[in-house]
Amino acid sequence: MDGKATVLRLFATANDRRFNTWRYGERYRLTTINGMTADGEPTITVLDLFCDRINLRNKVEIKEAGLFERYKENLYTVGLEGVLLSKGQFIFDMPAETREDLKQKGQEYRILQYPYFAKDRIIIGMEDKDLKDTAAIFLDHEVGKGSGKIDPQTLRKAFEKDNRLALSVTLNIRNLVERPEILSKWVPKNEAATVTSRIEALFKELPKVDKKWDKPWWDTEVETPIIQ
Repeated sequence: MDGKATVLRLFATANDRRFNTWRYGERYRLTTINGMTADGEPTITVLDLFCDRINLRNKVEIKEAGLFERYKENLYTVGLEGVLLSKGQFIFDMPAETREDLKQKGQEYRILQYPYFAKDRIIIGMEDKDLKDTAAIFLDHEVGKGSGKIDPQTLRKAFEKDNRLALSVTLNIRNLVERPEILSKWVPKNEAATVTSRIEALFKELPKVDKKWDKPWWDTEVETPIIQ
């Protein structure tokens, strides 16, 4: 033991309290101290607490999708399927001329392949941290029915209920297959092959999304992140 302990400290600022009043019963926000700098200064981040649904770029109906039904088996979480839906809902668009800027920043791989969208715009998908989490899920878990497996029927229910969410999740997850350079940054070839084969196996069990939207199908009122 080195005598050090990691403690997550939570508190509500004045802005947090206003936000929590505004979104009462749906979503709550707390400010957290999640670490310290080398100089001993605290690092601050935000913790979001969602109730029954995750309502961001797309709406993930956690309760209605039955993602709490196996809560004990899933260690009181929304399970693998809920994590895939919540990460895969992340999507936004930018002017096409920003493609070169993304390339300069080494993030061109986040551009999702969807030929029906407006030609003067590009669609941006998950951030690195969510791509890594998604890849890790497929690396560590098989597709199928049973404990510790990614259940395609649970995802099918969510897809059939909301084809907008289905399209966002499909584009984001399939991007790991369509752009092999993503996985090659983090895992050896044999593990990358495992991830891609399991993604392909999953999508064989899911309905194909054939919508041809040329405008955003997601909530554009959510704050657009800055790509650094």
